[in-house]
Amino acid sequence: MHTVLIAGIAGLLPDIDIPINWILGRLYGESVPLIFSHGGITHTPFFGLIFLIPAIFLWKRKKHRESVTFS
Repeated sequence: MHTVLIAGIAGLLPDIDIPINWILGRLYGESVPLIFSHGGITHTPFFGLIFLIPAIFLWKRKKHRESVTFS
């Protein structure tokens, strides 16, 4: 069940820009930067690297189970 929970959260993370856009829209009006719009920075390979880097770090430290959680 732990893995299913983590996979569910990871599946939703690229869409975190929707609530961020909503909050920034409420704070700053309609002039939200394009990078925070849906499909912006969170739908790029850069966002995937945020999880790949800790996975590689953990793999090299022989913590394979934790590494697989990130990859």
